[in-house]
Parts: sequence; C-alpha cells; structure tokens
Amino acid sequence: MGSYPVGSITKNGMTVEIKVNDNGEWGAEFGGKYLRGDTREKLAGAIERATKRLAKKIEIAFTEVSVRQATGDIRTRNGAVTGLHSGNGNLLITWSDGTKEQMSREYGTEKLKPLTMDEIRKLGELTKAVAQAKAAREAFVEAHEIKLRIEAEKALETRE
Repeated sequence: MGSYPVGSITKNGMTVEIKVNDNGEWGAEFGGKYLRGDTREKLAGAIERATKRLAKKIEIAFTEVSVRQATGDIRTRNGAVTGLHSGNGNLLITWSDGTKEQMSREYGTEKLKPLTMDEIRKLGELTKAVAQAKAAREAFVEAHEIKLRIEAEKALETRE
C-alpha cells in the first residue's frame, strides 16, 4: 500500500508534511511518532495537539551524575530540559554553562533532582563507599573461591 505526499499543515508555528494512503487514511510523522486521522481535519487535530505540547516553554532542572565504577569518583553537572525536539522527540537540554544538546536516551548516567553541594558531597561519599565495599567483597571472594571441577580432577588424579 502506498502513501503519497499531499502538502503540509501548520499548527502552533510548526509545519508538518502530510500524506494520504491508498485507503484514504491521512498521516504525518512528527516528534518521533506517526500521527493518523480518518480525514484531513482529524489529522490536523492530532497535529494541533502534538505541536501544542512541543511549543510550550518548559524548564525542568536536574543534576546529571556519572560514576567511575572502579574508583567511585563522581562527576556532576546541572542542566534543564527545555523542551522536546519537534522532529525526533529528543529531550532538549541546556547545561548550566550555556551549552545545549539533545538527549535521545536517558541511560548511561543518573539523572537526579537538582542537588546542593552538600548533597553532591554526600552522594560522592556514598558512591566511594559502595566502590570500596565492592572491591573488598571481590577480594574476599577471590581469596576464598574454590574451583570445584579443578579440585575434583586433582583429587581423582591423586587416587590412582
């Protein structure tokens, strides 16, 4: 089934290219989603709702925390989500140093409510304690580990 470009619809200052398919269904890609409507008017309503959401000015402050697992050292930076990209749905981020970027995924670093310097210090202490405890546990396990298959084979060899 084919779909054919039939122009565009502008809502909330954003223009979206629209298509219609062989079944007469209207559609458009916007904000990383595919919007549909049985008629051009219904599709225009869906575009209106989607663009209204993206046209709003927002500011959601947060602290991003990245952890060096081996040492427990942390790095933090403050930023704010200022919107969603109209084409791909990525988060629009403005960092405290004024730089801007898009964030397509939220994994890899921890995103926390804005932290004070005291809270950042406390998080650093806790993160280091976790890294030290993990290293101590690994050392303990390594010192006490037994390879049962190897031990069984050795025992069988000495019984011959």
